[in-house]
Amino acid sequence: MSQSTAARSTARAPRPGPRHQPPRAAAPRLRVVTAPRHTRSRASLVAGCVALLVVGLVGLLLLNVNLERGTYDLRDQASRAEQLREQKQRLEVELRALQSPANLHDRAGGLGMVDGPASPVFLKGDTKLGVPTPAPTPTPPTVTEQASPSVTGGTPRATSGRRSSGRHTAVPAPPAATTAPTP
Repeated sequence: MSQSTAARSTARAPRPGPRHQPPRAAAPRLRVVTAPRHTRSRASLVAGCVALLVVGLVGLLLLNVNLERGTYDLRDQASRAEQLREQKQRLEVELRALQSPANLHDRAGGLGMVDGPASPVFLKGDTKLGVPTPAPTPTPPTVTEQASPSVTGGTPRATSGRRSSGRHTAVPAPPAATTAPTP
């Protein structure tokens, strides 16, 4: 047995042969293909793309116009702001000139105000700080006589809507001031 077993194990089993497949019908390699019944028209796709392109271009045009208008408005506002800055500077210079001590002194003198003493007096509660001194007496204003238009223009005539009868009446001139009042 051992030999028969050994002989069997070393001998290989025969391979099975090719399987028999049922015969197939031979199909030709090339065949004729017919067009489908309903073909889609591409005109709607082309029209949609063109419409989308036109809408996009119009949108870009409107956006560009609005940006340009904004640019012009910005330029106008910048020039207006520059004018206002220059006006502010002129007004500040004028204000500084009007607030200068010399100008204030001249305007106060024109209003009849006089300079105060060199050492001013301050009141703190019930106490007085400093020695009060009277202000100097201003010079009295002078009055000059000016000719009024009614005196120099000849004798005024009284007129009315009707024709006068040939007689003229003179209107007396107001009295002129000859002396100045003293305070």
